[in-house]
Amino acid sequence: AKRIAVLLDKCESGNSAAWWHLTILMTLEPNSTHYDDELGSDLIVLPGWKEADLITRERIVEAAKRYVLEQDPETDEWLGTNIVYRPAFADYKALRLLLQEASDFVFSISAEVWKKWTPIILGYRYFTPDTEGKEHYQKLIKMAYDHAPNESIQTLMLLIDKENMEGEHISIIDKVAPCWDDRLANALLVKVKGKKLKPNCMGYLLRELLKHKVVEAKLFAESLIPLPSPSGEKERLEAIVAAHMLMAHTEDAGWSVVWPAIQQDARFGQDVISRVSYEFARHADSIGQKLTEEQVGNLYLWIVHQYPYAEDPKYEGFHS
Repeated sequence: AKRIAVLLDKCESGNSAAWWHLTILMTLEPNSTHYDDELGSDLIVLPGWKEADLITRERIVEAAKRYVLEQDPETDEWLGTNIVYRPAFADYKALRLLLQEASDFVFSISAEVWKKWTPIILGYRYFTPDTEGKEHYQKLIKMAYDHAPNESIQTLMLLIDKENMEGEHISIIDKVAPCWDDRLANALLVKVKGKKLKPNCMGYLLRELLKHKVVEAKLFAESLIPLPSPSGEKERLEAIVAAHMLMAHTEDAGWSVVWPAIQQDARFGQDVISRVSYEFARHADSIGQKLTEEQVGNLYLWIVHQYPYAEDPKYEGFHS
């Protein structure tokens, strides 16, 4: 408590940067020998907040306000890297605290302030997975996008490139779900068409565009499925991913394009169907709801031919 008081004095004396040290200090119990979870974003669950009296809590809130208004995120030091840059992370903690304890202040923040902190709001990787934490995160994402759309999209594109470079999954796209509009859709469409994404990463963006019924995205996906099927490894995987996304996320399952490709190349069809069946098994939807009776019948016959019942594996005991 004494150390918290010292840091609050510094904040109030013009050194608002002391806030980020304060957020870490608040993780301590009186008898702690090391800092606790400094990546968590909810300060009101920390010992430093719980044990503080009302006046101290008010001082903490005021220190958070000063930090948001006065400090710089130094984005070049960490954005696009795996560096946990504590001064920037501390701003997200400040914004979440203010959203909980001084929401009127958050709604009064100027566009210029939102612009400088938008990268950390989008890039904050460690937020509480509880429902309340997710709701606060989505509110801040939406407010940042509303006040700083260009900065939000620029940051999003950079983080997409980072995830594309590091793996086969684009998770950042889920964070901007509350922000969907034509501007965001157009930016994602340009990224998808840029041909710099790995096929599976492209699929995550294509999924969102198709779910939002972006016509150009459907046309682009269909263009990736030529006849005969591509022979190049990347082009072939792009075609498989595109067919999967069309079947799963369009009203007609992209059938006029996907079905001829499946018929002509059995191996291509198996790769597509295995992906589609896995997704529908998890989400309890039915491809049959999208097809006519004749189309369902043709698909059934094709599947029975490719996967004969006699060759089904036999499992002993429990399995899923």
